[in-house]
Amino acid sequence: MKRLGIPVLLLTFIVIAGAFFLLGGNNTTSQSLSNPSDLPPIDSEKGLANLIYYRQSERSFTNDPLSQEDIAYLLWAGEGITVDGVSGPTRSSPSAGATDPLELFILANNVEGLEKGVYRYSPEAHELTLAREGELGGDLAQAALGQTVIRDAPAVFIVAANYDRTTGRYGERGVKYVHFEGGHAGQNINLMAEERGLGGVIIGAFDNSSVKQIIGVEDEDPLLIIPIGHPR
Repeated sequence: MKRLGIPVLLLTFIVIAGAFFLLGGNNTTSQSLSNPSDLPPIDSEKGLANLIYYRQSERSFTNDPLSQEDIAYLLWAGEGITVDGVSGPTRSSPSAGATDPLELFILANNVEGLEKGVYRYSPEAHELTLAREGELGGDLAQAALGQTVIRDAPAVFIVAANYDRTTGRYGERGVKYVHFEGGHAGQNINLMAEERGLGGVIIGAFDNSSVKQIIGVEDEDPLLIIPIGHPR
């Protein structure tokens, strides 16, 4: 028994050492992937990379108005109609099962050709419908815990959602999907703003019931508020 013990221990040691060597000791693939210097550099001066690189949250705007063309591009970027080539008309931001729970509103504080007030966007017709007339920037700023950028921005985009459209198909998990979609729409709006020489900031701190009353809705819940303007 003593004569067999040493070879058995030696064989065990060799097996363990070999396994270590194969799994970790000489894993050049793992080492190379963990080394950031092996990744190609980012050319931040081209295309979408340029927009992402230079995009930043803007909270201070000039007094210059936004044009209706600016508004059209920003709304379309958030929730406009596109074609995916398979199922026909779709939205510019992805939607789980094409349930399309999002609704976009703008508060026009200083937009060329638009009276002050809240407007609802119709993606299918690519048009605005007046929901509430009047100077409501101060009210919306108050509902957002006094954030004056909302009062001062020439236009404020509100991303809202009807949860039932998505939870009716996916149950409670649909709530997550709606939040994903709100984020997609918000990022699209901000990147389009950057493309057009504008700036904005995504705001999530606000009183839901107050915002719903200001924009005049019952079935939709506000997800994001995005003031947009010309950066100082």
